[in-house]
Amino acid sequence: MTLVRSRPVVLSAVAVLAAALAFALLTSCAKKDPAAKEHVVHIRGMLFQPATLQISRGDSITWINDDILMHAVKSTDPKNPWQSIDLPPRKSWTRTFTQGGPYFCPYHPPMTGEIAIAQTKNLASGH
Repeated sequence: MTLVRSRPVVLSAVAVLAAALAFALLTSCAKKDPAAKEHVVHIRGMLFQPATLQISRGDSITWINDDILMHAVKSTDPKNPWQSIDLPPRKSWTRTFTQGGPYFCPYHPPMTGEIAIAQTKNLASGH
């Protein structure tokens, strides 16, 4: 008798878990802007390549350390602070941007780069 009563409970639990999984998948997929692009900055020869990168709001940038030394990436804008993890050789780090600005390598301060956010046209006003 207990077996008969527990079966509906198990089925209900499975249904709840399936619904939660479906919701999680749908909301995680919905958050990514389909127009967003992915950009790559290579770190090699003690330089960020390219040093200046123009992107759109919502785009992501991946820094790849192709150098033989440890590097990191850190914003210099106190109003928009961010910093990567440490990037040993052959490691990478990705971030999505809504604001641009200058950045540098905290291990090698002369290494600098710039992220420029492209201005979008306001289609409603024609500007």
